[in-house]
Amino acid sequence: MKFTIVIPFYNEETSVSPMFKRLVPVCKSLKDFEILCIDDGSTDKTLINLKEEQKNCPQLKIIKFHKNAGQSAAFAAGFKEAAGDIIITLDGDLQNPPEEIPLIVSALNNADMAVGWRHERQDTFSKKIASKLANGLRRYVLDDKVHDTGCSLKGFKKEVAKNIVFYRGMHRFLPALATMQGYKVTEVKVSHESRQFGITKYRTFLRGVPSFFDMLAVLWMRKRKLTFKIDEII
Repeated sequence: MKFTIVIPFYNEETSVSPMFKRLVPVCKSLKDFEILCIDDGSTDKTLINLKEEQKNCPQLKIIKFHKNAGQSAAFAAGFKEAAGDIIITLDGDLQNPPEEIPLIVSALNNADMAVGWRHERQDTFSKKIASKLANGLRRYVLDDKVHDTGCSLKGFKKEVAKNIVFYRGMHRFLPALATMQGYKVTEVKVSHESRQFGITKYRTFLRGVPSFFDMLAVLWMRKRKLTFKIDEII
């Protein structure tokens, strides 16, 4: 079985080296693996540092965007390029500990998608409150039974990842989109680390009006989904 690790990077030059020091040993325990890093239009030394890591890690492939396109685009590009039977996503800032990847892999023995739940989140008070409200509203509206869609540490069986159709902002609703396709989604409590490198580059869910309308779009898709069962074809 092959594993693909998909990681978006956007102006994360200081976290690249620490990330790989922790990530590579975990990946080697998985035996057959590849790492796909998406440079999402970085303007610092992120790409240079990724190329340095590539010298010592032949399993690393770098996807360079022409300009910043956002996290949904980064995940979509990674999923399209991924060759693994299991695809794992995480952030490039090390707030999602790479050492938790085996927990996600284990959860996929009984599910098609595994979602990390930052049960004891290490963030500012205001960010935790905003996230709690946003996740609560999303869970109420979409009824996806997931506590924390903002955690980038997720796992997908290949079929799930390849069948998800991405739109801008849709990475926040991956559990709901997978459930709509009939896949089984489970949650895994994972640890979370305080930010050590840089500042948040991607907006948190519902910090802007577009995110709210993205949620309504997913709700519309769920309500309009075709459901039928064929008895026979004569």
